[in-house]
Amino acid sequence: MSDAFSRPVGPAPSLAEVLANPAVLDRLAVDVLLDLRRQVRHLHTDLDAAIVRQLAARRGQVAAERVIGVEEAAKRLLTSEDTLYAKWKKLPFAYKDPLDGKIKFRISGIDRYLGSRRGED
Repeated sequence: MSDAFSRPVGPAPSLAEVLANPAVLDRLAVDVLLDLRRQVRHLHTDLDAAIVRQLAARRGQVAAERVIGVEEAAKRLLTSEDTLYAKWKKLPFAYKDPLDGKIKFRISGIDRYLGSRRGED
């Protein structure tokens, strides 16, 4: 009996290859699928930030600051994603994006918060 972790694996397909042929996903091991999902999440966050910067530039505003999602914020803050989902409303650098409904965090706010916790005010 074979499980998803022991499936034969060749080179991991690129995201472009997966988009061109999503059926390839059914032949991949779980660890490869997890890696592809991680890549997509990082790309999603970078796309969101690029969209915000371009919209701000169109309005003649200063370039928007970079924002990150819950996964990356949890890593930076050394906490769990569950904790951030539970407490994001109490954090002054967190907000729910009205465009896509996702919780996002301003990097500059995280940096200030971490600095204040270390006494770097």
